[in-house]
Amino acid sequence: MSALYFFMLQRYEHPAQWVDTADRYVELKPRDYGEESDPVAEYCVRHMHARMRKGQPKFRVVVKEFEGRAFRGAFVVHTDGTRTPIDV
Repeated sequence: MSALYFFMLQRYEHPAQWVDTADRYVELKPRDYGEESDPVAEYCVRHMHARMRKGQPKFRVVVKEFEGRAFRGAFVVHTDGTRTPIDV
């Protein structure tokens, strides 16, 4: 069984806080062409850059990973494609 990823786009606002742009997580469907070293992070970066081109502020994406129904972990993807593990 393959992993499922769900993401929440967050926007940076003043005073210094991250705010969810939606009220729920949606399933992440990364491309899997075999050319991307990290398809999940690449998907998130494409999504954030599309928002930033529209003149919106700094973004990050919180990703939750599941194996079937079992929660495997969570991490943040930044605009440069790096991942940071987090506790949810």
